[in-house]
Amino acid sequence: MLIIGIEIELLPYASPIHSHSYTRICTDFFVAVVVLLRDQLAAVCFDEEFARARGLRVDALFVTLLVLTALTTVLLVLVSGIVMMLALLTIPAAIAGRFAGRLSHMMIGGALLTALFTFTGLAVSYSPELPAGATIVAITGAAYLIVIAVTRPQGGPGPHV
Repeated sequence: MLIIGIEIELLPYASPIHSHSYTRICTDFFVAVVVLLRDQLAAVCFDEEFARARGLRVDALFVTLLVLTALTTVLLVLVSGIVMMLALLTIPAAIAGRFAGRLSHMMIGGALLTALFTFTGLAVSYSPELPAGATIVAITGAAYLIVIAVTRPQGGPGPHV
């Protein structure tokens, strides 16, 4: 049995939920939590003292953020492997951060870029029978290098909430 129940080895026929359904349930849960707590999580990430002054429960929000990060990492490692997980978790967000003026735009842009890089990598690797994971990582890395070479980051300390 894995940590979050993606695959049930102990009782393989007892669960009415298939393993891909767990991934979907976790994804829906992550999206719901981020949508509901976006402003509070952003406040905690950018200025913990300000969040405390606003009366937010900073410790609970910080633990929520850590749990979401840990579960996302575990899901991505199970689905795609460690190298692709690191590449798809960091590089699209870094690219989106160079163009976004707001945190919400950065989050949406990072998610869309991840989907674009994944689709492009799968399409490129299909015909010549290249390894899909390595192709996706190579395309993602190349896109980041191109963006770094041709753009300057937006001014200021970081994206606005």
